[in-house]
Amino acid sequence: IYTLGGTLFAGMSAIDIALWDIVGKKLNVPVYKLLGGKIHDRLRIYTSYRWGEIPRTADAYRKRTQELIEQGATAGKYDPFGPYPGPDRQLSTAILNEVREMIRGIRDGGPSFDICVEAHGKWNIATAGRIVKMLEPFDPFFIEEPVPPEDVDAMAALQRSTNIPIATGEGLQTHWNFRDLLNKQAARIIQPDVSRTGGITSMKKIAAMADANYVTVAPHNSNGPICTAASM
Repeated sequence: IYTLGGTLFAGMSAIDIALWDIVGKKLNVPVYKLLGGKIHDRLRIYTSYRWGEIPRTADAYRKRTQELIEQGATAGKYDPFGPYPGPDRQLSTAILNEVREMIRGIRDGGPSFDICVEAHGKWNIATAGRIVKMLEPFDPFFIEEPVPPEDVDAMAALQRSTNIPIATGEGLQTHWNFRDLLNKQAARIIQPDVSRTGGITSMKKIAAMADANYVTVAPHNSNGPICTAASM
C-alpha cells in the first residue's frame, strides 16, 4: 500500500510541477513570479555524506571537516550510526561513544559549522533520548528522524525533551499529513519533498502552515535537476 501510495503521489507531484512549468513558459516568466516573487538571491545548502570512508575517530573527522570548510561548506549531514538495528531499535553504548567522538571531531574542526545528524527513523524512544542528550554539548543544527516518523506523539515527546531541532517530513504526502506534526509541535524543521507531497502547489500550502507555527522549512531533495529546480 505504501509503495502504491508513494507512486500515486509521485505521479501527482510530477503533473503539478509540469503544469506550473507550462504556465511559466506560456507567460514567459519564472515560476517564482507566479508564486509571489523572488525572496532569496542565494539558497544555502549542506553537504551530504561528504566525510567518506575515514576512521571513526575525532581526529579523522576534525581533519575532514576542515577540508570541507576549505572547499566552501558551511554545513553537512550524514548518518554516523551505522546499519539499521534489529527489531528492538536499540543502539549499543559502544557505538554511542564512538559517535560522540566523531561529532566532537566535526565540532572541533568547525566551531561555526552546522552539524546535521541523520538518524533515518531507526531508534526507539529510549535510544533516541540517549542520542539527543549525547549530541546537546555539540549544538547540532538538527537531528533528522531520531524515531520512526509515523509516530508523531513519540517525536513530540522527544522534541519537548531537547533544544536540538528535530527535522522530519520527507515521506509525508499532501499538506494534510503535516497538520498533526505541526499541531503537536513534534518538529522544529520540516522537510517536505516536492516530488512526493503533491508538487509545488502542496509545498506552498505546507510552507504557509509552517510559517503560522514558526517552523522552518528545509525542502528535502535527493533527486535530479528537475526536482532541484522545482525545490528552488
